Amino acid sequence: MKKILGFALMVVLLLAPVQQAFAASPDELDKKIAALEAYIERNYRSHEDTRLSVEELREIISEGAQWMNRAQEGNGHFAYEYDVYEGQYLDDDHIVRQGGALYQLGEIARYDTDNALGTHEVIESAIEYFEDLSVADTEDGEKILCITEDTDRTPCLLGATALAVTGMLGYVEAVPEKADEYDELIDDYMAYIMAMKKEGEGFRDKYRTGSSLVFLKESSFSNGEALLALVRYYKHKPSEEVKEMIDETFAYLAAKAEFENPLYLWIMAALKDMQQLWPSEEYVAYAQAFTEYRRAQLSRIHYTQKNYCASTEGLASAYSVLQGNVTDYELGRVRDEIDFWNKHNSVLQVTEVDAYRLIDDEQGMRLVQAPDVKNAQGGFLTSATVLTQRIDYTQHCLSAYLQTLVDVEGEVL
Repeated sequence: MKKILGFALMVVLLLAPVQQAFAASPDELDKKIAALEAYIERNYRSHEDTRLSVEELREIISEGAQWMNRAQEGNGHFAYEYDVYEGQYLDDDHIVRQGGALYQLGEIARYDTDNALGTHEVIESAIEYFEDLSVADTEDGEKILCITEDTDRTPCLLGATALAVTGMLGYVEAVPEKADEYDELIDDYMAYIMAMKKEGEGFRDKYRTGSSLVFLKESSFSNGEALLALVRYYKHKPSEEVKEMIDETFAYLAAKAEFENPLYLWIMAALKDMQQLWPSEEYVAYAQAFTEYRRAQLSRIHYTQKNYCASTEGLASAYSVLQGNVTDYELGRVRDEIDFWNKHNSVLQVTEVDAYRLIDDEQGMRLVQAPDVKNAQGGFLTSATVLTQRIDYTQHCLSAYLQTLVDVEGEVL
């Protein structure tokens, strides 16, 4: 009660100068009042026991997809990070997250074959961008192709190629007639991913073309991303070689019994498809144990103001693996956590009401204005106090909401 009374006092103090300054502009005053109402909704109403409706999920996905489309530049590259209340893009980038943007657009295309959200053209432009950044080499006498940050022989990062090719596989699944156009490119990228596999272990995270230098380090992120790419490639072009590599990779990661947060999202995405292809009690047991570990962690930080879409995305993938294979109580706890984080993350999506936003950070409580809220509309903020929109945060959010709509709710996009 004291917190609410304190906030009410703050509103009175804040609105007094606002009313004076904008007495001649009722529209601006209405926007400021809407910002205060939004602040109350975000910070003073619990997200517990709250489930977004199917209509809300569809609207969130549609707005987010449009933001992704607008983020693409003329050469197919995605503008990486937008400062909403400064109205400018920051000078930063990350090639793996560029690949993640294509991955997510491919996921949307799988459920939007009619291209109602206009992603197909964006996908094709992104594929061209990655092809321009690709460098060829040979490994064990076989042609491979990998994606670099630029073409001056910087190392290829496994995750960038894995995510980009998975996005391409999603697109040709949605539009099968495109397979003839992209199959050779897909095969060459997959040859690189498979060449990075270490005997009895995971994948080499980096590769430098034209060099005798061999990187042996693995990454939890790219191990999961590579596994997902292999599973999707198997669905596109089944082979015993790919299946054996999938089996060996899963056995290695499961035997490590290391529940690393960076691995969770991508291995759950892979297991979701693996369970459909080859139902296994081992997959379910691993997903159940890992998910309970993550669910328990997440349940203790419901107070956070940060974006947790990536974790929610992992939970949504795991839900499909667990459904029908665990008790209703256990599945219900996962669903409750998905619902909480979907609601929590939804307030970080910029909408029309966010032309003004009330924030409380190290500089104190203040009202900030977006120079161009339409440009920011649909993208997700990094947190309630870090008011930038990165392509990876919006990518993960879209995946979480898309899976909740299609796989958890059983609805169509």
